[in-house]
Amino acid sequence: IETSCDETSAAIVEERPDDLRPWAVCSNVVAWQVAIHRAWGGIVPELSARQHIRDICGVVERAIEDAGPVPTPRSPYDLIAVTQGPGLVGSLLVGLSFAKSLAWSRNVPFVPVHHLAGHIESHVLEGGEMALPAVVLVVSGAHTTLYRVPARGVYERLGRTRDDAAGEAYDKVAKL
Repeated sequence: IETSCDETSAAIVEERPDDLRPWAVCSNVVAWQVAIHRAWGGIVPELSARQHIRDICGVVERAIEDAGPVPTPRSPYDLIAVTQGPGLVGSLLVGLSFAKSLAWSRNVPFVPVHHLAGHIESHVLEGGEMALPAVVLVVSGAHTTLYRVPARGVYERLGRTRDDAAGEAYDKVAKL
C-alpha cells in the first residue's frame, strides 16, 4: 500500500521460486489525484489526505480482486507492506492506519517500508535481483538522491539535492 503523496495505490506481489526473478506483480491499482490538485498549481496536503481516505478501501479491494484466485478464503495475502515515509504526513497516516488495521484484522505481519528504499528496489520486480554492489540514482517528484547499495537492504546516501528535486523541476517546467 502506498500513500506517501497524491496517489493511492495497492498491489499484490507474489514470491516465486526463481532466484533471478523472485517476484511477480499479480495486480497494481492506482487512484490518481491530478485533477483535484491541478486547480491549485500543486499538491495540497490536506486535500490529498482526504482523497486517500475516500479511495483506499476501493483501491485495496480492487487490487485483491484483480490478483485472481486467493490461496485461502480467509486472506489473499501473507503480509501487508506499506510506505512509512518520507512523504506528506496526513497521506502517510491514512495508508499506515489502514495497513495496520488490515494486518491486525487478518492476523498477518505488518511491514513498514521506507519510500526511497521502495524506489530503489522497485526495478527488481521487472528486472530481477540487482547486481551488487551498486550505485543508484533516485529521481522522483520530491527526491533526487544518489545511493551506494553494498548489500541487499543496505542503502548509503552519497548525496542529494538541497533545494528542488529533479522531478519537481520537471513538473515546474511542464507547467510553464
